[in-house]
Amino acid sequence: MTTESARAQLTIDEATNDIRERVATVYGHNEASAITERIAALIQANRRTPRYQPLDQGDALLIAYADHFRSADKSPLHTLADVRETLLKDQISGVHVLPFFPSSGDGGFAVSDYDQVDPNNGAWSDIERLANDGRLMIDVVLNHCSKSHQWFQSYLAGDTKYAEYFIQESEDFDTTNVVRPRATPLFTSFESVDGPKSIWTTFGAEQVDLNFRSPDVLVDVIAIMLNYVKQGASLLRFDATHFMWKNSGSTCVHEPQTHEIVKILRTILDAVDPSVIVINETNVPHLENMTYFGDGFDEAQYVYNFALPALVAHTLQSQDATEFNAWAATLTPPSAQTGFFNYTSCHDGVAMRGASEILSPEQLGKLVANAIARGAQVLNRSTPTGEVPYELCITYFDLLADPTESLQQQIDRYMISQSIVAVLQGMPGIYVGNWFGAQSLQPTGLPGAHPRDVIRERFDIDALQKDLDDASSRYAQVFERMRAIFALRRTIPALHPTSPQTVLDLGPTLIAIQRGTQTGQRLIAIHNVASSPQTLKIPDLAGRTDLLTGRSLTEQMTLQPFDAIWAMG
Repeated sequence: MTTESARAQLTIDEATNDIRERVATVYGHNEASAITERIAALIQANRRTPRYQPLDQGDALLIAYADHFRSADKSPLHTLADVRETLLKDQISGVHVLPFFPSSGDGGFAVSDYDQVDPNNGAWSDIERLANDGRLMIDVVLNHCSKSHQWFQSYLAGDTKYAEYFIQESEDFDTTNVVRPRATPLFTSFESVDGPKSIWTTFGAEQVDLNFRSPDVLVDVIAIMLNYVKQGASLLRFDATHFMWKNSGSTCVHEPQTHEIVKILRTILDAVDPSVIVINETNVPHLENMTYFGDGFDEAQYVYNFALPALVAHTLQSQDATEFNAWAATLTPPSAQTGFFNYTSCHDGVAMRGASEILSPEQLGKLVANAIARGAQVLNRSTPTGEVPYELCITYFDLLADPTESLQQQIDRYMISQSIVAVLQGMPGIYVGNWFGAQSLQPTGLPGAHPRDVIRERFDIDALQKDLDDASSRYAQVFERMRAIFALRRTIPALHPTSPQTVLDLGPTLIAIQRGTQTGQRLIAIHNVASSPQTLKIPDLAGRTDLLTGRSLTEQMTLQPFDAIWAMG
């Protein structure tokens, strides 16, 4: 398949000129030259020949913590690399290793040291092994650091070098309209050598927001990002990008300066190594999320498809694909270099906000109620009118599993959700527990426990293998079907991330997605989202073979409850 190639590597002069203009927009013309010189030096020191091939249909990522798999005699990162090379060697092209740095909380995202591997997880040599064996995605935690980070501790100690690294509460700064991802206070009081200081903490008291109004913060973050490229990251996940810049009286999300900074980072990468891909993580309504594509060439190449988890769950619970099909028909990235990172759940649970302007309040409310009935804990965020659901802490299998159904019916329904992720335009990311149909853990009730702990089960590798060896177990049944889907996906050029996508209108109980073109290779994937059989008539498929099961297809056929077919059209 012919697609637009990656952006050519920028020369130092091209990058410097672009960066100088953007730096001047953010920091003013008087500061632009000095700041740009510092950035240009970092580019020069890290510039290299582009290393990685463009994404294709063989690309899918495992999303996992460094210690998600544990063995008695190896480091967690070593064990993770073993899993990637054995259990999933024919299904994925790489791993998104969630923050593996020293951390004081928030599942690793309260980073205490951006430049070190937590010795409890392993060493940089383990990261290098993952990078050499396939694609590696590393988080660039842009918005904040841990309160235990050396920068913040030096700030509290009165070190003037860090005097502008953080944001102190001020009567002159209007926070009335600030958009929140949490229900925790916006500011947290910390003791310093100068007495108590009230500091901006978007994500809670453990994480302090960085002040990008300081050029030193920008330059330090650039150095951190380029170190990850040096360590082998072929993909960079920009975490919580939208909160980076704060303007008085504004919502303090998606500020113009934020987009300029993302463009600066992208330009730097296009000069250092344009084959490195930026995947932007902004848990916001779908159309807001799309803005991080920029013009299709100057911001992120991929964005998290945050509307997908709630839309798929709503569709399979309501057995009505009307909203999903209408939304999916609009999924058109702005260029052949851009696409969606498709997933159903992750380490944070099931995102709700991405679909908040697609599903009605009543539909979202029913989804939340069903989740609670199935054991979910709900994380809220603050709004001017009160708290609203932000994330559901429940595994995706449990969210979809109707307790009145048999295990086989539950698995069939669940597999429809994963088949949809596999065929949508873009690149799939599969959270570790979703490979096995993992269920939520029971809350421990222990001090310091977090609602998200129930979806972050760690797996003893020997016990997991025992489960997978039992063909009757849920783990084994889900895993074998997942492996079959993603091994098949790698063989179908029509599922290239940028291959055209068309949603076929076959009625409200069917999701039918065509990938490819009428004149080239074409895949048609049809999913029955209902618990009753559905009859359909597609003359083009007569005489074709269902790639999922090997069955022969006829002009008129019946899909069983939560059944799917993939066929070359």
